[in-house]
Amino acid sequence: CIGGPFTSLHIRYTDYTTDYQDRILELKTEISGLIFLATDNRKVLEFCQKHFGEDRVFNFATFPAVDGRPIHSDMKMDARTSNMDSICDVIMLAAAKTYYFFPLSTTQKTLAKYSGYSEFAQLLHKDEALFKQFFGLSSFDSVSRLKLRMSKLRRRIKRIILSLMPSKRRAY
Repeated sequence: CIGGPFTSLHIRYTDYTTDYQDRILELKTEISGLIFLATDNRKVLEFCQKHFGEDRVFNFATFPAVDGRPIHSDMKMDARTSNMDSICDVIMLAAAKTYYFFPLSTTQKTLAKYSGYSEFAQLLHKDEALFKQFFGLSSFDSVSRLKLRMSKLRRRIKRIILSLMPSKRRAY
């Protein structure tokens, strides 16, 4: 998908927020190479692209116009697309060479320090055996094989979505 070792970042900034700007500026000197960013906010993506470079920051999410509300709150967004984005994000976060995630803002009305999604990705990132078991990979499979599976899965989902569209609107 990205083409080489990469660092992953998970930044929440809709229903949950993080104080990510200062930390991103600090990470500019620590992170070299490609970056996968999982976020629920287009402005976070733009901020990271501005500071790390558009050619280094990858994101595969579909961003509906939801005015700062969580992506999943947009009733116009296809549930399949939203779910596939979430699955692809957690795979990419966990498969990275290095994974960074950010504490929730202290103004949040939650007892959790981090989002459950961030914690789940961290668990998969730290435990290669669990990662492989969760995604149905044998011990002989590699991350490159996982990327190939993700690519095939994306193509299959795209075909399904296109098949559900009225024939007049199909673009091939």
